[in-house]
Amino acid sequence: MNCPCCKAELHANYGGVHCPSCGKDLPTAPNPAPVLNPGQKVSWPFFFLALVAPVLLTILTARFSPKSPIDPAATAFWSAVISGIVSGMMLARRLGRSGEAKALFCIVLVPAMFVVSLVMNFFGCLAGSQGFRIH
Repeated sequence: MNCPCCKAELHANYGGVHCPSCGKDLPTAPNPAPVLNPGQKVSWPFFFLALVAPVLLTILTARFSPKSPIDPAATAFWSAVISGIVSGMMLARRLGRSGEAKALFCIVLVPAMFVVSLVMNFFGCLAGSQGFRIH
């Protein structure tokens, strides 16, 4: 690279903003485009644990509901809420490249994963109340 004013030879990796020979300002390269953050890795065992644990909890509360003050329907609903938030945010962080994309994926995936978890918990409640004797 050469200085545009005095034509002095500059090193290829010279990072200064002024020419060391004449002191004039050197032209700067335009700012490069921001590098998009690749999606973050998902701990898949934790993801599936977040989906399956509420079902197992619902099965246990439904199975032992006559002896327990815990309502299986409330357990199914609230564990689906927590599961939907955790698993939806994990997927959104994985799929989104920028902050805006991650937020959009969160808005879409958290309710979708809530519905998935709620349906799974419904069948868990059904299986627990029937004692796994589904005909």
